[in-house]
Amino acid sequence: MKGKGAYVALVLILAGLIVLARLTPDKVVWVPTFDSKDKIPYGSFILYERLKDIFPHGRIETADYSFYNFMERGEDSGASYLIVTGDLSASDLDVRKMTAFAAAGNNVFIAADHIPQLLADTLGIEIKEEMDILSADSTGYLTRLADLNYSKDTFRIKDEAVARWMKDADPRANLLGEEMDAPRQSVVARPRLTLGLDLHGRANFAKIPFGQGAFLIHLIPLAFTNYNMLKRNNNEYVAACLSRLPDGDIYWDQFYKPYHRDRASSPFRFIVSVPAYRWALYLAIVSAIMYMVFAGKRLQRIIPILQPPANLSLKFTRTVGTLYYQQKDHRDIAIKKMTYLLQRIRQYYMLPTGDTGSIFRSRLAYKSNVDIETINDVFDIFDRDIIRGRHITEGVLIEFNTALEKFYNDSGLINK
Repeated sequence: MKGKGAYVALVLILAGLIVLARLTPDKVVWVPTFDSKDKIPYGSFILYERLKDIFPHGRIETADYSFYNFMERGEDSGASYLIVTGDLSASDLDVRKMTAFAAAGNNVFIAADHIPQLLADTLGIEIKEEMDILSADSTGYLTRLADLNYSKDTFRIKDEAVARWMKDADPRANLLGEEMDAPRQSVVARPRLTLGLDLHGRANFAKIPFGQGAFLIHLIPLAFTNYNMLKRNNNEYVAACLSRLPDGDIYWDQFYKPYHRDRASSPFRFIVSVPAYRWALYLAIVSAIMYMVFAGKRLQRIIPILQPPANLSLKFTRTVGTLYYQQKDHRDIAIKKMTYLLQRIRQYYMLPTGDTGSIFRSRLAYKSNVDIETINDVFDIFDRDIIRGRHITEGVLIEFNTALEKFYNDSGLINK
């Protein structure tokens, strides 16, 4: 009963946590992602869903790859590529492909804080920025369209605190030259057409003809996010900006978003981003922990205590020593000690021990770095008193052992 009560308590606690989490409102994330799937304030879900209303006769297609890779398949004239992001980090290869795309009769619409320097130089524009007193106002950044129909209307872009505008620079004629995949003739950007202004009369939205097509550069990307499109009449502003594009096929960029690569590189991010998958993951983790705590404890087999093997060598040595001591066989003990010594000499000094005469002793003294007198004492006592006698006294054994121990200590063989 106690075990069942614990399970019931855990289930009730888990159910309570799930209900509490469902009732808790989601935290608002004020991060500019410009992503078509994000419904957060600075996502672009609303804009993407309304593209079909703005371009009713065109086909809407999402581009999940870089401009160069996406356009390698080829394109038809009259299409538009729509990029809305913070800082457009496009490679030189992508810029070349963009210019070729525009020169072939298409349009590239870019709403970004900054564009690649190569593209700005090619289009003959220079982007400036500064903190604007009007921008710092809580009412937001004020902007208007240059079209006569909107000349008196201003639009407020919330949380845009930096004023950016573009001015003409010296165009680098044929900057990309024949490197770009464009018509063979030299393609140069023609003078820009101002479409939008700030309160100081500086262009923040312009159309720059290029070849048979054009680039449309907009410097207030936050205007195209969910939060600002729902404020006041800003949806009219966005619609007016996009109306500058022809009613044809639209390629919506999903590659140059600030967090696109992070999302694509981690499957775990996708699981956590979907509420149903996220709660399924939490439930799986909690279930696994409960299984390990309860079921694993019940099924675990008792591990027997293993005693370490006893070291019997010392006991054996004492037994053998006691046996020899009781029998008073001093000669046999000395012979075994000498046999052990000769075996160690053969093993570590590589000397034959068949003849232990003067030549052997000199070589042993050289290799072991032991005085010849110490070596002579060992072998002289053994040859004179032990080998030739049938019974030796305890004193002779002690004398032989003393000489033997001195050799071991001087040679260091005892530690090898």
